[in-house]
Amino acid sequence: MSYTEYVEMIVLLHQQNPDDTIKIDLALGELDETSAELKATHQEIKDYVLKELVHI
Repeated sequence: MSYTEYVEMIVLLHQQNPDDTIKIDLALGELDETSAELKATHQEIKDYVLKELVHI
């Protein structure tokens, strides 16, 4: 987003009444999991290590 688009958005939002509805479009990519959500949990790491150690 350019500086001009950002300023225009702020001006338009400032002109809104409290009861107005603001419609936005979200690209499907924005709804994907975040990088933090893709990381393994402690339990998943523990399970993986235990599973791999059984094969040794």
